[in-house]
Amino acid sequence: MKSNVLLNFERKTFIATFASCHVTTTNFLEAARARCPPGLKLRSRP
Repeated sequence: MKSNVLLNFERKTFIATFASCHVTTTNFLEAARARCPPGLKLRSRP
């Protein structure tokens, strides 16, 4: 069960990161190329 929770958490984190990347980049292909480094916080808008 613990591994399932961890996997769910990682999925949510990935989705949140990807969503913020997509919002800030607006261009999907550009976001895919950049791959949004996890070390960078690209959220400029709330």
